[in-house]
Amino acid sequence: MNQVLLKAPDLPTMGTRLLFLKQVYDDLLMDAPSAKESHECAALLTPHFSSEDLSTKPTELHQIPPKSDAHTSSTLDSAMFCINDEHEACKHESHSEHLAKEIILLQLTLIKMMLLKVKSQELAAGIKQKYLDIMRILLKDISVDAKLIYLLCSSDKLLSHMASKSLVSLIHFQLTEEGSLNSAWLAFSSETLLGFPSSRWLAQCLWALTDLIRETLKDEGLCEKGDLEVVLGPLDKIFEGIYNSAASYYSDLPQDIAISPKVTNDLSSFLDLLEMLVASRIQVPLNCSCQRMVFLNASCVLDLSTAPLHYLIKKKSITLLKTCILQKAGEDVIKKKMPSSSHQDSHFEPDRLALAGAVLQHVNSGWLNKLSVGENVSHFGGSQVKPEVDLCHRSDQVTLRALSLILLKALEIKIQDSSSEVYIQVQLESVMGPLLRFLGKHLRFPLCVHLFEHPCVWVSMLFIEQDDDLLEAAKALLTIHLKLERFRHGVGVVLCHSDNKDALMHQNGCNPHCIFLFLLKSIAFDATVLLDFLISFETCFLEYFVRYLKLLVEDWHQFVEISKYLEPGSSGNDCQLDSNAKNILSDPQSSIMWISSSSQKLSSPQNIDHRMIKPNRSNFWPVSDSPSLPGSLQRLVDYESSDDSEPECFGRNVRQAPTQRLWIFHLAHMRAPL
Repeated sequence: MNQVLLKAPDLPTMGTRLLFLKQVYDDLLMDAPSAKESHECAALLTPHFSSEDLSTKPTELHQIPPKSDAHTSSTLDSAMFCINDEHEACKHESHSEHLAKEIILLQLTLIKMMLLKVKSQELAAGIKQKYLDIMRILLKDISVDAKLIYLLCSSDKLLSHMASKSLVSLIHFQLTEEGSLNSAWLAFSSETLLGFPSSRWLAQCLWALTDLIRETLKDEGLCEKGDLEVVLGPLDKIFEGIYNSAASYYSDLPQDIAISPKVTNDLSSFLDLLEMLVASRIQVPLNCSCQRMVFLNASCVLDLSTAPLHYLIKKKSITLLKTCILQKAGEDVIKKKMPSSSHQDSHFEPDRLALAGAVLQHVNSGWLNKLSVGENVSHFGGSQVKPEVDLCHRSDQVTLRALSLILLKALEIKIQDSSSEVYIQVQLESVMGPLLRFLGKHLRFPLCVHLFEHPCVWVSMLFIEQDDDLLEAAKALLTIHLKLERFRHGVGVVLCHSDNKDALMHQNGCNPHCIFLFLLKSIAFDATVLLDFLISFETCFLEYFVRYLKLLVEDWHQFVEISKYLEPGSSGNDCQLDSNAKNILSDPQSSIMWISSSSQKLSSPQNIDHRMIKPNRSNFWPVSDSPSLPGSLQRLVDYESSDDSEPECFGRNVRQAPTQRLWIFHLAHMRAPL
């Protein structure tokens, strides 16, 4: 008989206790004062389980005999609920066990709710003070933190999760009130982390740590007071030790070894923690070793991506490197803000350069040949794949995009730091060649049999489903091209002649004009999509577009020549401009006049003056003549707010609106907004 005995002599029965807890819950929802005294409320919120040997010292959790994970979980849960297996099971006692669990879950929920209420600015001062008194009683007199740590180590996932959330809220509360880290939690965390990789509750500890750092970063007040250093300081060297040993420990495993779910869970939790540590560096750089270790020793994460581990770990390793090199770690959970001038990280650029160097070194050593990419099958709520779905065409494009961006950004960073044209050419070929060959094995599209007959098409094909990644890739390749252009126009001996340079960029899929034309094709030459990109804060399109327009004005004839060769059938890509566009391309000034005349049919003219730029190779400033452009074309560049663009009359059918195809050429001669 599984019997749950909640031994609390001075407390009401479980049924009465549950009613009292529900009343506390109603009072919290209504922001109403509780009729009970603070000590009585604290007693009601305290989880009770009949473990006689439960101590406030969390290190004693490790004294449970380490026979096996299953035995440990059974021992812990039996102690928690005082399960007696000597009697036969019955419905009444099964109900009692369920009720005991529900009471503990409700207590954990109420603790978290009360801590959230304490932060509210709208709560009455008297009620807030009572909540503060209850929390102090729970921490000082009842040592509820030790009980929550005990529950955190439960095999019951729901109990463990709720205990983690409530524990993090309590630790965060102490940071706010006292500016110190909970001593019981620090002792438990230190001992658990030092036991890596054999610690039984490593994942649970890492979950709570990750959540604590996340909550601290969300609280600008705590960051300003330096409380993040209070959290990271005592564990800094421990984090670094785990990080340095993780890759070597797991990369040496035999390829055919069976990886346990615990190992996968532990490593997944550790990678989540690493992302929060990198995010903390971006938000509050403290020059802690744990904030810099991914940058200074990127080989650990790179090796995890090729170790004989679950594919989830490999994918998360690649994703972590992407967020690091793009400075986007934690952006999904933390409101992005620029660090104050007093917190500028002088080591960031050198560390980022070290990260880029490690990536390129791994590529040169054949890292891509050891990297595996899983399948990306969408079930849409079911568990079966339709028979007609060809799985070999469904490689995990999220991982492919992340991998490609890592290599492109690493190449961009190293090239920007270089002053040698020969070095740039060598790096470009040593990275882009292996990358294109790697993608050629995984990118298979039914409509594109000859995928890389034109290498530059890979950017649009791979990134079309993720516009922010698409524009990051295009911007990185544009930067590489402009770096070579500076050598081309620089003073001194030019090692890379124009024709060779253009061939080099084409062969390696880096020509900015091809990339931009394929980008236009991928959005069906729709000017409204470009406009959405321009006004969006979610992508770097404006920065990329302004830089590309400057290049386009300088390199117009090269753009024209490239556009002539994008014919259907010649490269396996249907990217031909219509006949009017093709004829007008050779004369940029005529293209402007053609746009002006053809757009008369779309909208009535408005008396708004626009200054224009003539397409010459030396002048980027507006000239004196400023022909008035009619209709929608004017609104595309001169509305004062998004409301002014509401009556946009451009349609999305390219065949019906050929003006859209030349809208970009019109913009190329206008003064780009800075």
